[in-house]
Amino acid sequence: MKYPREVWAGSHLSKKQQLKRQIVHSKDGFKTFLERFNNKMNCYTSVYDYRRFGSNEAVVSSVILDRLFLDFDSHGKPLDLSLQDTKLVVDYLVENAYEFEIFFSGNGFHVFVYGEISDNIRDIQQFFYKLYPIAVNGTLDKSGVQTRRLRRIPNTVNMNTEECLYCIPLKRGDLTTVSNIIALAKEPTFSPPIRYGKNKVSWPKAPSISVAPVEISAVERVGKLPILPCLNNSIMVENPTHQARYYLVSWYRTLLAENKKCYDADKNAQILDMIVNEIKKIAEHDGVWLDWDEEVTRYHAWYTVNNDGGYMAPTCQKLISEGYCVGKCWRFPEV
Repeated sequence: MKYPREVWAGSHLSKKQQLKRQIVHSKDGFKTFLERFNNKMNCYTSVYDYRRFGSNEAVVSSVILDRLFLDFDSHGKPLDLSLQDTKLVVDYLVENAYEFEIFFSGNGFHVFVYGEISDNIRDIQQFFYKLYPIAVNGTLDKSGVQTRRLRRIPNTVNMNTEECLYCIPLKRGDLTTVSNIIALAKEPTFSPPIRYGKNKVSWPKAPSISVAPVEISAVERVGKLPILPCLNNSIMVENPTHQARYYLVSWYRTLLAENKKCYDADKNAQILDMIVNEIKKIAEHDGVWLDWDEEVTRYHAWYTVNNDGGYMAPTCQKLISEGYCVGKCWRFPEV
């Protein structure tokens, strides 16, 4: 594990005030973080490493794109289905001798697939699209491929489980039954994860987005307003970044401000209410936006809504350059 890196401790209790992401600068700092929060809160760290950091967070443009994070989450479905999907994808990786590691998250499975360093996350997404149909039970999370994604730290407790199971590394031979894996996860496993395979993935090159066909269809609406696939991907996670939240509010503001609907004298107040209600619907999803707080959201969104000189929705070019784009959608090119 490389340092510095981002970490986050998220409460499993609803309506509990949540902490912000922070940076640990060394192995000792990482250890201190775990000693403080493990067994009390859910402990996460960034999927990717970064070359540069600001005062409070990683510099997105410096991300080292050398892996694919696969998150098999049951989301209310039987855990057996997640296990079956994990085994199907693992079998494919073994057949091609790709490098990978397996983890049990306490409520699902994580697989890290390692490849050559890329300068375009869309290349890694192309490989993800190749794997996605293999998981026939639909437990493979589409939001895993993003530069700011978090993953649960191994050998920390998943506080969302009734039995307080640990996130642990797994061997291929452990992928037998759910009961066997749960028994293993009742204690931490401090042996290092096994890196299977010998071939780093040579990520397929994604076509230039300017000439590519439409790759992503419109996502299902969470509330009443449409949402861009890239913003949906960056928001439907445990702890969206501040920038992703700002982009979402800006997108909603632009949609509503351009709407021909007749507002009364306090147009901005009505727009603010609609945006907060939309975000509230997003936060109601299981395991999403765990630090949702209506008062805090309204406070920050107010500045975006009431700034008439700026704060418009980010352009596609900006979203692409910052690693948000998940494929060409109906919005590109902007008119």
